[in-house]
Amino acid sequence: MAPKSTLVDADPQASCSIWSDRRTKKEPDFLEALLSRVPSKLKALDSAVVDLPGACVPGLQGVLKASDILIVPITYDQSCFDALPATLELALGSGTPTVVVVNRLNPKSSFQTVQEDVEAIINEICTELQAESPAVCPHPLRERVANKDWWPLGEAAADHKQTQSFKEMQKIYKWLKTYG
Repeated sequence: MAPKSTLVDADPQASCSIWSDRRTKKEPDFLEALLSRVPSKLKALDSAVVDLPGACVPGLQGVLKASDILIVPITYDQSCFDALPATLELALGSGTPTVVVVNRLNPKSSFQTVQEDVEAIINEICTELQAESPAVCPHPLRERVANKDWWPLGEAAADHKQTQSFKEMQKIYKWLKTYG
């Protein structure tokens, strides 16, 4: 039997909570938690994905250290690259295994070129941080209209198994299971 997954929303903007309110399906389990309470909540869960604030706030390091793996989603644009040094410094400083996933990639973009660029940027940042570079997932999540259409319905790629979005998520999930 596969472990039961829980989506934990610890971000004050509460976007995952709002999404969950719209959801008609019972899975995944959902939990809203204050950032300071997440480490103790994680101990009671089989598997969890935690939505964190996009800023360094009190309590964040405790969550990072309590996690089994950190997934840093990045978009292929300069504003994301500008914020990446601070994000990687926090993630890598936690001592928790960290990976990077390219998210919302233009469907027409060559992932090989993007992956090479992203890896070069990450290596440069990690050289400055004197830290080992995290792995970049070899499978991107591409920008898809369907993903935006599902959000207001409380749905996700997992609810639409015949779609490219679902196939992309499956590839990432399989890679994460073999990583570390």
